[in-house]
Amino acid sequence: MLHQSLSVWLTDQNGLKLEEYGPRIVDDAAECWIPSDEGSRFRIKWTPSGDTQHKLGLRCDVRLDGTDITSRVLSAKNIAAGLPGEKDGMSVAPGVKRPLVFGCRPLMDQDELASPHPPVSEELATIRVKLTWVRCTQTKRLHKYYELKLRGFPKRDTKKEHTITAMLGDPIPSVRISPMRAIKTHDLSSPVVFVFRYGPRDWLKAQGIIPNELVFEGADPTPNELQSSCDEKKAEQKREPNSPLTIKSLHPSEKSSLADPSDVIDIDDLESDSDSDIVILGEPTKKAVNLVL
Repeated sequence: MLHQSLSVWLTDQNGLKLEEYGPRIVDDAAECWIPSDEGSRFRIKWTPSGDTQHKLGLRCDVRLDGTDITSRVLSAKNIAAGLPGEKDGMSVAPGVKRPLVFGCRPLMDQDELASPHPPVSEELATIRVKLTWVRCTQTKRLHKYYELKLRGFPKRDTKKEHTITAMLGDPIPSVRISPMRAIKTHDLSSPVVFVFRYGPRDWLKAQGIIPNELVFEGADPTPNELQSSCDEKKAEQKREPNSPLTIKSLHPSEKSSLADPSDVIDIDDLESDSDSDIVILGEPTKKAVNLVL
């Protein structure tokens, strides 16, 4: 999405941009819908799309379903080099991080909620990104990692609402060159807000957010259809003449969509002191946005 000369987009773990549907401006914030698959990882990327602010960094604050996670600052050096900011998780220990994933929302009764202040309904199924031009001044090394407080979600009508949630996944190894730092920033502009609303692709189609594809009789088959037909013919040739046609033979088992941690390519592995883990100093203690990955 593009808003006020700033651009934010989401990709899968392989770097492919997620499709955006129904973009609009609501209360001075850019909004759109994106499809989400349970178990898949995603990344948040951002960059200035117009004139840049000289020697200023671009701070990114992230909020998942109403819960703040750690932030990050895209340095002026990387902006000048044309590199986008990227956030794919949150460090929880030296050499360990929890990746951003689409998981299943934990539903609880009202008296079982993990937090006395559950997220309001307007924040459910949203990824909120806030960008602010900042100047970084004071820095120091830290030795304690930010601990994210877990939240429960009240039970709702799953026929009307899906149960996918943007969350932090299980811890995985993370190679990081720079140490965690504390940093003090001065906001030099009003924040620009982007809101990504998400849901399973079938659910988005049922809501009319993603238009259903029209199939015309006699139309040429798509490459995927041609490949599927070829695979079915090969499977038919491999089966014995008298072997029964089973569900397993038609749909062989698939691997989990959650890739092995060793397959993840993390841009944080590049040498850049400007993008190391940092804590924002001078913030109110009630705010959860502190660390910057």
